[in-house]
Amino acid sequence: MNLIRAIDQFLTYLRIHKNASPKTIEQYESHLTKLLFYLDPKLESFEGKSLDHKLVFLLSPEDAIKRAEKNDQKRFLLTNCHLELENVKIDDLNEFRLYIAEK
Repeated sequence: MNLIRAIDQFLTYLRIHKNASPKTIEQYESHLTKLLFYLDPKLESFEGKSLDHKLVFLLSPEDAIKRAEKNDQKRFLLTNCHLELENVKIDDLNEFRLYIAEK
């Protein structure tokens, strides 16, 4: 499964099935996108700007312009992220944990 889809489905699972608080979901989203950008740094930038990961994974904008922006950014991630969940190794996660601890 593509890592973008896995993150999206996990956050939906937390929201719907676990009834997790918004702050809990926000923290999971923050850490998972940090992992995503650590594994594939080129995904962090969209059209010369930082990708708005909260818009992509957390927000449901009512404004048509924001909805279009969300869709464009999500499409960018889905098109350009070639990371498969099955290919993320425990060593990758351990290196990420060390990287985060050093910051």
